[in-house]
Amino acid sequence: MSDVSPATPTYLVDTTSDPVLIKVQGRATYLNCAPFGELLDELIAGPAPAIKIDFEFCTGLDSTVLGLIAGAAMRFQKRTPPGQIIARKLSPRNLEIIRNLGIERFLTIAEPTGQTAPPFLIKE
Repeated sequence: MSDVSPATPTYLVDTTSDPVLIKVQGRATYLNCAPFGELLDELIAGPAPAIKIDFEFCTGLDSTVLGLIAGAAMRFQKRTPPGQIIARKLSPRNLEIIRNLGIERFLTIAEPTGQTAPPFLIKE
């Protein structure tokens, strides 16, 4: 999986990794998230037990993208057996947004990029 400029809004996907890895690069907004939402729907309908979303090069998230992630995580948890969405390498700002909206209740939060990590973070 090759990286592109972090300024270019991009969703890179590696379906061969276990769990499936999605790298969010640039600013994730309602303007560029339709394919991301469709991908999440496909992955949740399939056999994948987990989805890992890497936010290392994500420069911002809007409410539409966060809603897609939260909705997908809730649907994923209702599967038998339940699946999980793992959010990793969140910047302090993106982590703050996720916490303020209560979305961390539906996600596994791992590997922060910030210098100080809140106490609930889980290391993989």
